[in-house]
Amino acid sequence: MSDWIFIEFERLSRCLIKMSGKIDTMELPYAFIRSPTTKSPSGDWREGKSIAERNIYMLNHQIHCDVTFDVGADDAEFGKERIKAHSFVLMAASSVFFHVLTKLEERKKIAIQLPDVNPKAFWVVLEFAYTDKVQMTSDMVLSVMYAAKKFKMGSLITQCLGHLQNNITEETVCDFLEQAHKYNQPELQRKCLRYIDKDTAAVFSTQSFCRLCHTCLRTVISRDSLIVRESEVFEAVMKWARHECEKQGIPHTAKNARAVLGDVFMLIRFPVMNPQYFTSNVTKSDILTDREKVDLFKYFFGDPPKPKLTFSDMPRQWNKRASGILFIRPHPDVFAHCDLSGNLF
Repeated sequence: MSDWIFIEFERLSRCLIKMSGKIDTMELPYAFIRSPTTKSPSGDWREGKSIAERNIYMLNHQIHCDVTFDVGADDAEFGKERIKAHSFVLMAASSVFFHVLTKLEERKKIAIQLPDVNPKAFWVVLEFAYTDKVQMTSDMVLSVMYAAKKFKMGSLITQCLGHLQNNITEETVCDFLEQAHKYNQPELQRKCLRYIDKDTAAVFSTQSFCRLCHTCLRTVISRDSLIVRESEVFEAVMKWARHECEKQGIPHTAKNARAVLGDVFMLIRFPVMNPQYFTSNVTKSDILTDREKVDLFKYFFGDPPKPKLTFSDMPRQWNKRASGILFIRPHPDVFAHCDLSGNLF
């Protein structure tokens, strides 16, 4: 007889098990040896459950797990947790897990270290691996997406992006824009930029704006469609520069601010500013060179022809609307956040 287990379901009730080269007989209780269609008198957790439900039960109750992970770190904000799982399920869900676990012969004796992963996010990853479904709150999406990217789980990344698109707010939009840039998701990036266009001042006031990378900052500040005063653009860019100097551990000086801003500084449209604001605020910051100040003063107050500037004098949406310039295809919601009763500049 070959190596196998035989269970007779219809006529209770013995199983034959080949062990150590001989046939052993073991009596099993009726609750275990039964027809699959028979209702279990003992409330077997498998009964009436889908494969996904049985899988997640095995995970949640840590039944016959054969791989261990130390997720997070003691000094991390999210802490550290030891989590066990089933290698078969993980290898079926992720090429990264497949590569690691197939090479780790003694995986039962070794805990795989994941210090950069949030334990709560890892549980979401496991839930998706076991059930092909995911439940997560908005504050967990970025952590889950990071883990999904780490383990190359494309379907989970797609679900994370879908969640992000449906939960964009002024507080989250910059973080979401960063993720769209990092994971090359152009549709999410377009939605984030469109949101920033219509609620620019509110977005500029958030701390998440300062967390934008240089590339994303350039993308935002270069847009013609921002509905905001140019003075607010200047202040937001200066706030980002101050934060970046602190991040790099260098003094916050005008010279260092221009250095960390690089080409982004040239995207500030000084010529469309209120001349009074420019005189009272910008010139006192020493962020401009003497030559740039002279050229801009000539632009504001000199006789025609106006000097050619290195800064764009093309109005953004706010300035265009304030100036009464008409467009064939105006920006949507252009009046949504504008107070047209006072001085627009």
